[in-house]
Amino acid sequence: MDHAHRTVRGFSLVEVTLAIAVVAIGLVGIMALFPLGLDAVRQASDATQMMAIGQDTIAYYQQEAMNLNGNYYSSLPSEVIPTTSYSTNLAMDGIWYRADTSIANAGFSTIVANLISNYYVVVAGVTNSVTIVTNLNMNMTSRVRVGVYRVSGPSATVAIGSTNYFFTEVDRYVQ
Repeated sequence: MDHAHRTVRGFSLVEVTLAIAVVAIGLVGIMALFPLGLDAVRQASDATQMMAIGQDTIAYYQQEAMNLNGNYYSSLPSEVIPTTSYSTNLAMDGIWYRADTSIANAGFSTIVANLISNYYVVVAGVTNSVTIVTNLNMNMTSRVRVGVYRVSGPSATVAIGSTNYFFTEVDRYVQ
């Protein structure tokens, strides 16, 4: 019997080595992108958490201004929200954040410093004009600033990464 003589040719060692080198370079390039992607996800998560903290704090003071003031100016304190400044560390999903809150009062006290009211009183058929001057030294606007940033633990004060700031102004409504 006559068998056909076949030659089977495979890959040489040089070809296999070059193929492995090309794949390794590609994998190293892809693996180098993972830390960048993870950092972007962390930053986006931090920004979302910081926004929630800032919005909660702002909403609290907006509601507090309504509760304190009741939209009247007759028996109010001289400020919309009392001036204060404080810091709080809090954990969200196991990550610590710090919120620095400050409230400053300002504005427009001279507009209503002397509120003049004219009343007409009838006494024994004679109309008399009575002028009442009410001195209202009050600030009409409270400015709330909240700075939120990531920290390393419950008592830490040093920011890790960027700080997000949130601002609002709460005004007194005068009828």
